[in-house]
Amino acid sequence: MIFYNMIEKSIDAELIKGNDINAIQHIWGYFKDIANDKERETYYKKLERYENLYSSNKPIKEYLLELSVKYDMEYLIKSLYFYI
Repeated sequence: MIFYNMIEKSIDAELIKGNDINAIQHIWGYFKDIANDKERETYYKKLERYENLYSSNKPIKEYLLELSVKYDMEYLIKSLYFYI
C-alpha cells in the first residue's frame, strides 16, 4: 500500500524540468550506441527544443517510446515512465 501511495504522490508532484531532462538522458543511454544517425539527430533536436522552448516533454517521451518499441527494449516499454 505504501508503494502505491508513493506512486500516486509522485504523479501529482510538480515536474522539475532539470530532473526530467536527467531521466530523458538516462533513457537515451539505452539507445546511444545502437541508434542510427537520423535517430540521434532527431533525439538531440527534440531534447534541445524541450530544454529551450517547450514546457511539455511529450514529444521527446513519445520518441523515446517509439525507439523502445523499435529496438525491443521491453524493460523500458513496461516502465511507468512512459505512462505517467
